Amino acid sequence: MGTRSLTRVIEAHNENKRIVTMYRQYDGHLYSHGKDLATLLNKITLTNGKQGRGTANGIQCFAAQLIAHFKKGPGDIYLMPTDTDDAMQDYIYEISSPNGSGFYVEVFSNIKSFAFFSGDLSEFNKLISNETKSINFPLPF
Repeated sequence: MGTRSLTRVIEAHNENKRIVTMYRQYDGHLYSHGKDLATLLNKITLTNGKQGRGTANGIQCFAAQLIAHFKKGPGDIYLMPTDTDDAMQDYIYEISSPNGSGFYVEVFSNIKSFAFFSGDLSEFNKLISNETKSINFPLPF
């Protein structure tokens, strides 16, 4: 059985409106999906009107890039209705940009009852770095 996850992109300046909810059927744990997500986030700079390689023109542009990055063929990655809260997932990743210039990441276990991680991209990188070096990964419950 796979480790399922939801990844949401959130418009923080618009009452935390969900832009997209992406379901990953397997490898949703921190040392796989979390690491893949950190790799993508580190390659992209959020901008406002500026375009170019390695940029996203706002959080909505990033949401499209997220899907393009992860969807490689049939299966594994699916788009869900933005109000999806229960897809039998083990992890929920939420990405936002409260100040419009950098990424903020929250990671929840199972359901959105509490975030076991909240922080900016540099803090998320530290979490992922520590998790990939450790045998004791956090349990999703």
